[in-house]
Amino acid sequence: MEAGVAGLAAIGAANSLGAIVRAFDSRPEVKEQVKSMGADFLEIDFEEEGGSGDGYAKVMSEEFNRRAMALYAEQAKEVDIIITTAAIPGKPAPRLITKEMVDSMKPGSVIVDLAAATGGNCEYTKAGEIVVTDNQVKVIGYTDFPARLPTQSSQLYGTNLVNLLKLLAPNKDGQIEINFDDVVLRGVTVVRDGELTWPAPPIQVSAQLQKQAAAPQAVKKEEKTCRPSSEIWRDGSSRCAVPMACICGSGSVFIAFYRIRSRLCGRVLCGLERQPRTTYPINGGNKCDFRDYHRRCGITNCPTDR
Repeated sequence: MEAGVAGLAAIGAANSLGAIVRAFDSRPEVKEQVKSMGADFLEIDFEEEGGSGDGYAKVMSEEFNRRAMALYAEQAKEVDIIITTAAIPGKPAPRLITKEMVDSMKPGSVIVDLAAATGGNCEYTKAGEIVVTDNQVKVIGYTDFPARLPTQSSQLYGTNLVNLLKLLAPNKDGQIEINFDDVVLRGVTVVRDGELTWPAPPIQVSAQLQKQAAAPQAVKKEEKTCRPSSEIWRDGSSRCAVPMACICGSGSVFIAFYRIRSRLCGRVLCGLERQPRTTYPINGGNKCDFRDYHRRCGITNCPTDR
């Protein structure tokens, strides 16, 4: 649920393991990203813009939430694992999975609530704990995943620092250059030349859907009329030109074919007459293997004489 950075990473990991992945997000522009990761995008029959332009989802209307909850309840009965990542900056995490939905899940199912630190998306979630329901559904509410994955966390953190240093020193000479045209450097700068530059102005990170413009009307082209065949054959020159072209063309083809046929037949007959008992073995590399070849060429001590 909610295909942001963490959601897309979860989709990629589950898809690489061979799982059938379904994803939902209130932002319609995420649909293409979800499909590119190999997952099915779940939609509801209700149009409402869920993107806020800064990469996070905004608070949706009651009608949208009601239809979304109906979709969650339907999917909870079918899936084995639910990963929730819905979060709203500065506000508690929205409750998306009710206790009734969890109770309807198959025994052994798992819910991973990545929003447990801000209250959780599931009603069973307890921060820092694993809750096992009466129908044997596990609800994981860990809030220290980076500490539980030290190797991966260190690699990701180190990669981010290296990329940040590349932006700070583009010439690789150790001299720091603050370029405010770069959104990353603008966002991490707090004070510049004694002036407070934080917070940075909001940036547009979500692609907003644009309404398709009306298709321009096609310009009607003038239709070219063709002369009927009856009118063409009424012309005497046309009546004569077509048969004569056919006759001349067929005559030249016949003459060329007759010459080639005569040469081929003559060469084949001459070859049969000159070598009446010639046979050809599979391996023709040794001329002595041809019957009577050594006698005609005056070759002695050939194995075929024995």
